[in-house]
Amino acid sequence: MGARKKINIFQFRVCHARILEYIIRLFFIIFHMLAKVNSGALIGVEALAVEIEVNTGERGEPRTFIVGLPDAAVKESLNRVSSALSNSGFNPPLTKTTINLAPGDIKKEGPIYDLPISLGIIAATGAVDSAKFSDFIIAGELSLSGDLRSICGGVSLALLARRLGKRGVVLPPESAAEAALVEGVEVYAPKNLRELVDFFR
Repeated sequence: MGARKKINIFQFRVCHARILEYIIRLFFIIFHMLAKVNSGALIGVEALAVEIEVNTGERGEPRTFIVGLPDAAVKESLNRVSSALSNSGFNPPLTKTTINLAPGDIKKEGPIYDLPISLGIIAATGAVDSAKFSDFIIAGELSLSGDLRSICGGVSLALLARRLGKRGVVLPPESAAEAALVEGVEVYAPKNLRELVDFFR
């Protein structure tokens, strides 16, 4: 009798967890969210504007797709981003998610999109308001722990921000040191993803 009771309790808990997961997924299907983050593509010594759109709550298999001429390094970023989100205390989307790197006619290369993609996912799942990103050009590579790693092109990205009339740039600390050479642009250099999200809250 005792063993049967334990089995029934276990089955109830499993059923309860599945119902809760279904409700969460249903919520994001009905109330899907679109987040946008400004970044840049490095073409030689120049940076061109790139807008990263993250749309969650789509119908279909719960997977994440990235489009907009990403190279192999950009596609691999999804694995780094997933680990960085988890290790920083954020949940990945539970629904089909599409990440678009616009414009679609410029090839996107390297790991510089790790940070803006992560922020877009966090915003699209309701943890922060993406409207707060609009004044910044954001770029950076992430470690699996969520720490930021330096990238090339800090000066070019700061010049892009100034050309577009943005308030500033968000870059890894080492890259931010270069960007600080550009006058008229604020430079923010978080050490990790959690610190950056707290900045935007």
